[in-house]
Amino acid sequence: MSTSIKTRGPLIQRRSIDERRTDGRFLNQSRLYVQIAHSREDLSLRGQTFVSSTIDISPKGLRLRVDHPVMMGCGLDLWMNIEGHHGKFFLHGVVKWTMPSSKEADYLIGIELVDVPKTDHQKWQNWLSKFAKNY
Repeated sequence: MSTSIKTRGPLIQRRSIDERRTDGRFLNQSRLYVQIAHSREDLSLRGQTFVSSTIDISPKGLRLRVDHPVMMGCGLDLWMNIEGHHGKFFLHGVVKWTMPSSKEADYLIGIELVDVPKTDHQKWQNWLSKFAKNY
C-alpha cells in the first residue's frame, strides 16, 4: 500500500498569529462529495449534497473550495478519494470558517474533522501521520 499523496508543494509549516492548526498540512487537490448533515441556521439545508475539492489536508482538518457559501457551524459528511490510498475515506466535520475566494467566483471553507461513530476518522489520522513521517 502506497502512502504517497499527490501534492503541489511542500508541507506548509509557517504559522500566522491567527493560525490555529496544530498539525502540518499538505497541499492536495482531491475531489470529494459533501452532504450537509446539520445546520443550526437553516434546517432546509440538511441532506443537500454537492461536489467540492480539497486545497489542503491535515489529520484534523481540510480546506475546501466550494461553488457556493456554506454557513459556519454546519456539520458536513465527506466522502473522499485520495490518490495513493486504496478506497474512500468517510469523514465528518464542522465548518469553522468561510470566505470568498480571491481568485475565482467560489468560496473557501475550513473544516475541523470530528471523530464520530461509523466514520474513518482514526484511519484518516493514522494514514496522514504515516505519510508525514515519510515526507
